[in-house]
Amino acid sequence: MQSMNFPLKYAARNVRRHLGRPIHLVLDWDGTMTTKDTMAVLGDLPKSTYLRKLHESREGPKPSRNGDQENESGKPTKRQTPLTAHGNESLSKANINRLDGYPGSQWNDLGTAYMKDYHAHKAAHYPKSDPVDHNEYVKWLDSLRPIEYASAQRAMSTSHFRGVRSSDVESHAKDAIETQKVTLREGCITLLLMSVSNCTDYVPPTGSKVSIISVNWSESFIRWALYHAVPEESQFNSDERTNLLKYISNMEIHTNEIDGLDRLEGSSGTLNGHIRTAKEKSHYLPPARKYCQDEQELPLMVYVGDSGTDYECLRNADVGIWLNDCGDGSVKERFRDTFQPLDVTEVTPFHVSEAKVLGQCGEKTWCLWARSLADVGDYLERLGEPQTTA
Repeated sequence: MQSMNFPLKYAARNVRRHLGRPIHLVLDWDGTMTTKDTMAVLGDLPKSTYLRKLHESREGPKPSRNGDQENESGKPTKRQTPLTAHGNESLSKANINRLDGYPGSQWNDLGTAYMKDYHAHKAAHYPKSDPVDHNEYVKWLDSLRPIEYASAQRAMSTSHFRGVRSSDVESHAKDAIETQKVTLREGCITLLLMSVSNCTDYVPPTGSKVSIISVNWSESFIRWALYHAVPEESQFNSDERTNLLKYISNMEIHTNEIDGLDRLEGSSGTLNGHIRTAKEKSHYLPPARKYCQDEQELPLMVYVGDSGTDYECLRNADVGIWLNDCGDGSVKERFRDTFQPLDVTEVTPFHVSEAKVLGQCGEKTWCLWARSLADVGDYLERLGEPQTTA
């Protein structure tokens, strides 16, 4: 079953947005492309592994080189009969909890340990003055690095993701989209389509692309979630849909990953990657034109993010867009809360609908503001129009 909210959101803005200039759009994942954090959903991934193992023990699957079943084409086969609460496929919550080694509430314990570390670190290292300037804020964000890496190490030491395969990640992502445990923001699909040819009258400007940078796990989960969120052909132009699915399959996604997903025995539980802080996110940011005056053929680099870990990317992009679905009257308060303890008293993030020129992003107003990804799409389309003088 396709998630019902997604086609409706696509249809609500069923006007194809066109880029009028080359733009490299870089998006955060959690809270930016999605309506909320997805870590809890990802933490429940081992459940899909154990469901798959139970199913295999009953069906006796033929293993393939990448640890999944194969059909005659050599591609991984999807589970034909889903596990339900009826008949021989009965699997209650009690049955799940009795599976050997099933993590149960382990992820909650890992989250509790993380928060304990975070609050202890904050008590000892949070800036003494409030607010602070740019340098002090960057220093504070970077100080969180040991906490983030300790959390990843804790997940590895408990072997939380041991045995997980690629097929488990796909089925888990598909289920998360269909049950709306993961919901993409309004305008997300339309925004991606701006960099995809429609096979008829629209070809994106040369150099235009979309990529993702996330401190979350995993690249595979993010890609499959996007793939399964694309509306069915009955509610979508078939050529656009085909091209978009191909685009999602090949787009750049920089994040951390569960190691060994394609092995027959699944992952060892090791977590790879070094994208866990605001500074580390910024290391994966593509070059911005404002820093490459001799390379003006570069596409304009636009970054969209919603939280403190996006700060350095927002500052270093040609155009940074802070995403928050607040009302006009609460923008300053939400902005201050997002980047606390940064001094934002002189920062007024213009809504993208009010941004007439690129010059409105400067040292003091270092980012714009959008309520939704649909707003971002409107703004990117307008960037191709002749710019007025401030």
